[in-house]
Amino acid sequence: MSNLTIYQDNYTDATVISNRFIDEYMKAANDAQIKIYLYLTRMISARLTTSVSEIADIFNYTEKDVLRALKYWEKNRLLTLD
Repeated sequence: MSNLTIYQDNYTDATVISNRFIDEYMKAANDAQIKIYLYLTRMISARLTTSVSEIADIFNYTEKDVLRALKYWEKNRLLTLD
C-alpha cells in the first residue's frame, strides 16, 4: 500500500494580534511591554512554554524589566499572573 501525505497549502505560521490590542493598548505601552506581549502571544499560539528568565535572555532585558511588563499587562487586564 502506498503512503499518503496530507498537507495544507494555505497553512501560515502566524500569530494573530487583535485590532483591539493595536487600537487601545499598544499606543500607551513602551517598547519592552509590546515586545513581551507579542512574544507571549506567539508562544501561546504555538502552545510553547517560556519563563521570565528566558524572555529576559531573548530580549536582553533584566528579569525585573520582564516582570514590570507582565505587571503592566496584568494591570490592563490582558493577562493574569499567578
